[in-house]
Amino acid sequence: MATVHSYQHVADAGISALVVLAYSLASAGAAVYLVRARTRQEKRLQLLAGVPPLRYWAAALAWDMLIIVINMVITAILMEAFHFPVFVEKNNLPAICLLILLYG
Repeated sequence: MATVHSYQHVADAGISALVVLAYSLASAGAAVYLVRARTRQEKRLQLLAGVPPLRYWAAALAWDMLIIVINMVITAILMEAFHFPVFVEKNNLPAICLLILLYG
């Protein structure tokens, strides 16, 4: 019984590491967009078109948060669907969703 319990801990640690890796790759993918936007001077174009800076940054933040929320919902659905005990038992899923939201 102790061996099965320790295997479960190893599996939970592996799944946690994969979730962290997935969100790190998602952040790296967003960096590609930021570099491309900077080289094309998209911010300057928006400001020259008359978009106020506050509206520009608010739209950028809203878009980033939308992407993070979509990723968080997909992750939560997968965790519920596969019923990973470390994530869904004892009401851990809302706390994990909050951590994912704060990560973004």
